[in-house]
Amino acid sequence: MRLRYGETLATLGEANGRGPFRERCTQIGIVWPDQQFCCEVLPGNAFETSPRIRHLQDFFSGNEDFDRRFRLRVRDQQEARGFFREGVRWQIERLASLSAARPVYILVRGGQILIQTPCRGCRPEELQTFVDRHSSSTTR
Repeated sequence: MRLRYGETLATLGEANGRGPFRERCTQIGIVWPDQQFCCEVLPGNAFETSPRIRHLQDFFSGNEDFDRRFRLRVRDQQEARGFFREGVRWQIERLASLSAARPVYILVRGGQILIQTPCRGCRPEELQTFVDRHSSSTTR
């Protein structure tokens, strides 16, 4: 399903076998202006292995608490230093707290932000909540 959020175009749907989850996920994709920037954010201790995105390196934000809670993987370390500033870290923490019962995976790649969370029989009202909470947290 395609929808607008402010001036941004978003797509809501399901993802199967993508990202770190091996189960069906609810996914929202939001247009991102930078086609080249690539990173992923995983829960810090939730996954033994990363999704199969080659050429990404582990990155540490310099905030010890944040780095314990999340695993960051990036293509360019210098670009990541500019991206993962306090405001973006706050948004990531907010996303994680909104979905506290379910882990959240974030991928920024190819001009799009993808936000995924496992979905076990999601009802329409859960999907609306997912859209409302996650699409409001995507500003840099």
